Amino acid sequence: ASGHSAQTYYAFERGTTVYSGRPTNWTGLVGLMYPSDYAYTFANGVDDACYSDTYNCISSRGGTPSSSWLYNSGIHQWLIFPNSGNTINAFFVITSGLVGNTSVHISLGVRPVVYLRSDIKLDGTGTSSDPYVIVE
Repeated sequence: ASGHSAQTYYAFERGTTVYSGRPTNWTGLVGLMYPSDYAYTFANGVDDACYSDTYNCISSRGGTPSSSWLYNSGIHQWLIFPNSGNTINAFFVITSGLVGNTSVHISLGVRPVVYLRSDIKLDGTGTSSDPYVIVE
């Protein structure tokens, strides 16, 4: 279900309870962000309401989703994490900022992410005129 803390989502994402024969890991290089990726952007006092319960990550429930650099108010976005208790639902970030889950037959936006190893080296400052470049 939706409405968990960053730590709870992270534990679910790393869990091994799956339908019979399904993999418990993925080795791709480009994918979608996890709910915990989004929720952890509210850590360290950025927004305690969003960090402790992503269902409260809307202004009417005390959250300030715009405090996250991953928040996008313009489009609902799919997340990589499925709802393991339901074979037709997956998680997403809604434009108001909360994490929810819905049927996968509807069309939502995606935000590709790249997961880097800790030993990767980058050049550049990350601006549009001097973008990051992976050098190793």
